[in-house]
Amino acid sequence: MLLQVNQVSKWYGKAIGLQDVSFEVERGEIIGIVGESGSGKSTLLRLIAGLDDATTGEIYFEGQQIEGRSQRLIAGHKAIKLVQQDFQLMPRHKINENIGYYLRHLTNPDYEKAIDNYLIRFELEACANKLPAELSGGQQQRTALAVALAASPELLLLDEPFSHLDMRLKHSIKQSLLEELQENATTAIIVTHDIYDALALTNRIVIMQEGQVIRIDTAQNIYQNPENEYVARLFGNTNILPITLFKNIFTAQQLATLPSSKVCVRAENWLIHTQHLQSGFVLEIEQEHFMGFYYEVIGKIKGHKEKISVITQKSITERLVYLTVEFENILPLR
Repeated sequence: MLLQVNQVSKWYGKAIGLQDVSFEVERGEIIGIVGESGSGKSTLLRLIAGLDDATTGEIYFEGQQIEGRSQRLIAGHKAIKLVQQDFQLMPRHKINENIGYYLRHLTNPDYEKAIDNYLIRFELEACANKLPAELSGGQQQRTALAVALAASPELLLLDEPFSHLDMRLKHSIKQSLLEELQENATTAIIVTHDIYDALALTNRIVIMQEGQVIRIDTAQNIYQNPENEYVARLFGNTNILPITLFKNIFTAQQLATLPSSKVCVRAENWLIHTQHLQSGFVLEIEQEHFMGFYYEVIGKIKGHKEKISVITQKSITERLVYLTVEFENILPLR
């Protein structure tokens, strides 16, 4: 076990930052941490990195307790690297020098080759001889990722690592980061607000709410079985609906197998029909948004107050359509 977080709490006066957080990370795993703003994600990373003190609880790295800020002359753990949202680059050193700082053990030509590799991988060739202040936010963010990986940490902590990147760069850099992590078997914990980053990059996801860990599971399990409304809304475009809405579509026996009064239907799981159906919903379409490779349709179920979000591959010209859904795509919520 590489990392163990045991019953960790963090208080700021009377305010709770974290409360009784526990989980473990195996060597080589990539863990995602997701949750609404203020749920304690960044606080948790700082405690793992040894940059802050926990109020109670312990964190162990390779069986040794991580000391907090008050216990060390220089805060931090040498085998753990945290990339924060302010990047913390060396302001008076050029980008190639920032990256090269952790490669000083190499001699030429290996030293220059290693720097060039990071510059190319994170699309920073044109920035090599610039200072951090001369870069855009996205360029600084990519530099911070390159610097962190050049340090060859055993555990890499990333706080919103793609927040300053446009869509093209984000896709490219995300792939470069994943390749680098896998090539070096680097363990990583990634905090993100973008659930699609968590789905694409991680082996398991830690879900946080109000300073507590409420679930740890694989991305697929969480998406297919969110269990509660908070998790369902975190993970994609969804509809939270009363189970009574489906009494004319499914049998009483089927509905009795769903142990809740609310259910979740993902926007992409609705089946759209233009012909009248004996059972199903009539959707009065109010809005349609072109989203690139799909359309999002917003409408109201006729005879009900609930509004529905539907994802479809084609534009809908009719103002009234009929909706059905497979029973297996009705996800119960506690």
